[in-house]
Amino acid sequence: MIDWFVRTPDLIRRLQKNNYFAYRAGVSTESAIHQIVAWAEGALKSSESAIAVLLDIRGAFNEATFRSIESGLCRHGVTPVCARCISHMLRHRIIYEAEGDLSRAAERGCPQGGVLLSNLVVDEVLEKLKNSLTLMDILMILP
Repeated sequence: MIDWFVRTPDLIRRLQKNNYFAYRAGVSTESAIHQIVAWAEGALKSSESAIAVLLDIRGAFNEATFRSIESGLCRHGVTPVCARCISHMLRHRIIYEAEGDLSRAAERGCPQGGVLLSNLVVDEVLEKLKNSLTLMDILMILP
Protein backbone atom coordinates (compact mmCIF):
# COMPACT_ATOMS: atom_id res chain seq x y z
CA MET A 1 0.00 0.00 0.00
CA ILE A 2 2.83 2.38 0.84
CA ASP A 3 4.39 1.68 -2.54
CA TRP A 4 1.15 2.80 -4.21
CA PHE A 5 1.27 6.15 -2.38
CA VAL A 6 4.99 6.73 -3.00
CA ARG A 7 4.98 5.87 -6.69
CA THR A 8 3.43 9.19 -7.73
CA PRO A 9 3.10 10.29 -11.36
CA ASP A 10 5.59 13.08 -10.60
CA LEU A 11 8.18 10.58 -9.38
CA ILE A 12 7.74 8.34 -12.43
CA ARG A 13 8.10 11.36 -14.76
CA ARG A 14 11.28 12.47 -13.00
CA LEU A 15 12.78 8.99 -13.10
CA GLN A 16 12.03 8.77 -16.82
CA LYS A 17 13.39 12.26 -17.47
CA ASN A 18 16.64 11.40 -15.69
CA ASN A 19 17.00 8.04 -17.49
CA TYR A 20 16.68 6.14 -14.22
CA PHE A 21 15.88 2.51 -14.98
CA ALA A 22 15.44 0.98 -11.54
CA TYR A 23 12.00 0.24 -10.10
CA ARG A 24 10.05 1.15 -13.22
CA ALA A 25 7.66 -1.18 -14.99
CA GLY A 26 8.74 -2.29 -18.45
CA VAL A 27 12.40 -1.26 -18.20
CA SER A 28 15.48 -3.03 -16.91
CA THR A 29 19.25 -2.98 -17.02
CA GLU A 30 18.95 -4.31 -20.57
CA SER A 31 16.87 -1.23 -21.45
CA ALA A 32 19.56 1.02 -20.00
CA ILE A 33 22.34 -0.73 -21.94
CA HIS A 34 20.29 -0.64 -25.15
CA GLN A 35 19.73 3.12 -24.76
CA ILE A 36 23.45 3.79 -24.22
CA VAL A 37 24.46 1.64 -27.21
CA ALA A 38 21.84 3.27 -29.46
CA TRP A 39 23.00 6.74 -28.37
CA ALA A 40 26.68 5.87 -29.03
CA GLU A 41 25.87 4.30 -32.41
CA GLY A 42 23.92 7.41 -33.40
CA ALA A 43 26.90 9.59 -32.51
CA LEU A 44 29.24 7.36 -34.52
CA LYS A 45 26.96 7.36 -37.59
CA SER A 46 26.83 11.16 -37.60
CA SER A 47 30.59 11.48 -36.94
CA GLU A 48 30.02 13.08 -33.55
CA SER A 49 31.73 12.42 -30.24
CA ALA A 50 29.92 10.78 -27.35
CA ILE A 51 30.67 10.91 -23.64
CA ALA A 52 28.88 8.69 -21.14
CA VAL A 53 29.04 9.01 -17.36
CA LEU A 54 28.03 5.86 -15.48
CA LEU A 55 27.54 5.91 -11.72
CA ASP A 56 27.59 2.98 -9.35
CA ILE A 57 26.86 4.42 -5.94
CA ARG A 58 28.34 2.08 -3.35
CA GLY A 59 26.13 1.58 -0.33
CA ALA A 60 23.24 3.63 -1.75
CA PHE A 61 20.65 1.55 0.10
CA ASN A 62 22.56 1.21 3.36
CA GLU A 63 23.94 4.73 3.65
CA ALA A 64 20.98 6.93 2.71
CA THR A 65 20.13 9.13 5.69
CA PHE A 66 16.60 9.23 7.04
CA ARG A 67 16.55 13.00 6.46
CA SER A 68 17.47 12.62 2.77
CA ILE A 69 14.74 10.00 2.27
CA GLU A 70 12.17 12.16 4.07
CA SER A 71 13.21 15.14 1.95
CA GLY A 72 12.76 13.02 -1.19
CA LEU A 73 9.28 11.97 -0.09
CA CYS A 74 8.30 15.62 0.38
CA ARG A 75 9.96 16.73 -2.88
CA HIS A 76 8.01 14.11 -4.85
CA GLY A 77 4.64 15.01 -3.38
CA VAL A 78 4.06 11.92 -1.27
CA THR A 79 1.11 12.61 1.03
CA PRO A 80 2.11 13.79 4.53
CA VAL A 81 0.35 10.84 6.22
CA CYS A 82 2.23 8.32 4.08
CA ALA A 83 5.52 10.20 4.51
CA ARG A 84 5.09 10.16 8.32
CA CYS A 85 4.31 6.43 8.23
CA ILE A 86 7.47 5.73 6.20
CA SER A 87 9.55 8.00 8.44
CA HIS A 88 8.31 6.19 11.55
CA MET A 89 9.06 2.80 9.99
CA LEU A 90 12.59 3.90 9.02
CA ARG A 91 13.45 5.53 12.34
CA HIS A 92 12.11 2.71 14.51
CA ARG A 93 13.54 -0.30 12.68
CA ILE A 94 15.54 -2.85 14.61
CA ILE A 95 18.36 -4.65 12.81
CA TYR A 96 19.05 -8.19 13.97
CA GLU A 97 22.35 -9.98 13.50
CA ALA A 98 22.05 -12.96 11.16
CA GLU A 99 23.83 -15.27 13.61
CA GLY A 100 23.21 -14.64 17.27
CA ASP A 101 21.03 -12.56 19.53
CA LEU A 102 22.45 -9.09 18.85
CA SER A 103 20.21 -6.29 17.66
CA ARG A 104 20.37 -2.52 17.37
CA ALA A 105 18.30 0.38 16.13
CA ALA A 106 18.84 1.36 12.49
CA GLU A 107 20.60 4.70 12.14
CA ARG A 108 20.30 5.11 8.36
CA GLY A 109 19.47 3.24 5.18
CA CYS A 110 16.48 1.53 3.62
CA PRO A 111 15.12 -1.86 4.57
CA GLN A 112 15.57 -4.73 2.14
CA GLY A 113 13.24 -4.10 -0.79
CA GLY A 114 13.30 -0.34 -0.16
CA VAL A 115 14.51 0.37 -3.68
CA LEU A 116 12.06 3.17 -4.32
CA LEU A 117 13.04 5.00 -1.15
CA SER A 118 16.68 5.06 -2.19
CA ASN A 119 15.63 6.18 -5.68
CA LEU A 120 14.10 9.27 -4.09
CA VAL A 121 17.57 10.19 -2.85
CA VAL A 122 19.53 9.15 -5.95
CA ASP A 123 17.08 11.03 -8.18
CA GLU A 124 18.07 14.31 -6.51
CA VAL A 125 21.76 13.59 -7.09
CA LEU A 126 21.15 12.79 -10.77
CA GLU A 127 19.05 15.93 -11.23
CA LYS A 128 21.76 18.12 -9.68
CA LEU A 129 24.47 16.53 -11.83
CA LYS A 130 22.39 16.88 -14.97
CA ASN A 131 21.64 20.53 -14.30
CA SER A 132 25.09 21.57 -13.12
CA LEU A 133 27.49 19.99 -15.60
CA THR A 134 28.23 22.01 -18.71
CA LEU A 135 30.22 20.92 -21.73
CA MET A 136 33.17 22.93 -20.41
CA ASP A 137 33.01 21.07 -17.05
CA ILE A 138 33.09 17.77 -18.90
CA LEU A 139 35.98 18.81 -21.12
CA MET A 140 37.99 19.84 -18.04
CA ILE A 141 37.45 16.40 -16.49
CA LEU A 142 38.84 14.60 -19.54
CA PRO A 143 42.57 13.80 -19.61
